Amino acid sequence: MAKQTTIVGEKALMKRLAGLASKASRNRIARPAIGAAASAINKKAKSIVVEESGLQRKSLGVKRGTNTRGPFAVVGPRHGFKQQVERTMPSGYRSYVMSDPTKYAHFIEFGTSHSSPQPFLRPAYDGTDSKGIIARRMQAGLRKEAQNRSGSFKADKGDVKALRGLDK
Repeated sequence: MAKQTTIVGEKALMKRLAGLASKASRNRIARPAIGAAASAINKKAKSIVVEESGLQRKSLGVKRGTNTRGPFAVVGPRHGFKQQVERTMPSGYRSYVMSDPTKYAHFIEFGTSHSSPQPFLRPAYDGTDSKGIIARRMQAGLRKEAQNRSGSFKADKGDVKALRGLDK
């Protein structure tokens, strides 16, 4: 099941986002922030994943997009990494099989009745401060957007306190 990160209740951040004129400018600020958090999770997942043939690690990536609800990012195995891999059977016989990480990544993450789980995506997500990354990147984007509109940006104390609270 996918886990979503939601930043709720940060009045200053939400007020600034709502103040932007168009949905396009909101997405222009949020898209890089969400992408940066997803890239950090992807990097951590690549360092955790079990090394067998290296194909699973190579296939991990980030897919970014925007739908009607706004920008999103998905971290996981990508298509197009199918390759022939040598397998050694318990009897010692070696054979070549086609291996596609999108077909077996969930078995590694959650385990099967024959193998124990070796999670790599969940620990990567839990070990990454995605809320902090998103908040910092959005704060920088909002500051840049405000400077582009008015030439300067002055945050009041309430804004600064609310945004600093997101970093924790």
